[in-house]
Amino acid sequence: MVLVKVDGSVLAKLARAWLADPKGCALLASWAGVFGCVTLRAFSLRRQARLLQAPPEKKPPSPKAAGGASPVKALVKRAIPGWRSKPAAWGCLLSVGIGLRLLVSIKLSSEIGVLGSLLAQRKWDALFKRQLGYALWALPAALLNAFQSYARTNLSLSMRCNLMGSLHRGLCGAPSLPALFGEVAPVAAQRQHQDSAVQLCTADVNAFCVELVALYEGLLKPTVEVP
Repeated sequence: MVLVKVDGSVLAKLARAWLADPKGCALLASWAGVFGCVTLRAFSLRRQARLLQAPPEKKPPSPKAAGGASPVKALVKRAIPGWRSKPAAWGCLLSVGIGLRLLVSIKLSSEIGVLGSLLAQRKWDALFKRQLGYALWALPAALLNAFQSYARTNLSLSMRCNLMGSLHRGLCGAPSLPALFGEVAPVAAQRQHQDSAVQLCTADVNAFCVELVALYEGLLKPTVEVP
């Protein structure tokens, strides 16, 4: 019973400290906004799922890679046709998200240090008020973390769509599909989890896009964090 009373008093003090500060109202309003955005996002995803049942629009063919370029450069050129393309836009958003997340992480680290100091000094009232500031910074940190994952996934998806479109056009323009599959089939047979040439093409395209995005993110993060 004593433990329950102590916990209840601590929670009551924390609630009074938050409600007495205007930041507490802002935090509660931000939480309500997040729940509203999640609900709207769920309705939007359901609407997009219905629209996907319609036949997709034909996209203009992407420009061919320059002659003499390496295979990796040719694939990157097909995956990201230009700076105004969809993968380039998602790449810019991912870069901005990484930079903003770094700034918020620095602020959160400083807040954690202040909270630890107040806890060691047993300044409970100041600790409760400081926790409100930490909670306000934790919300954008979580949003930026989710946004970075969302941008990473969409960047890989948009690149894969461009590569698969180029692959489909190449297969449609091949003079002899049996001869082409005959050349790819031995390579596909060597893979443990791939039984056909078509599966080899789709799996390799997916793996290339995922690894390329991971490489870009792995090179950008240290570059931003070092200064």
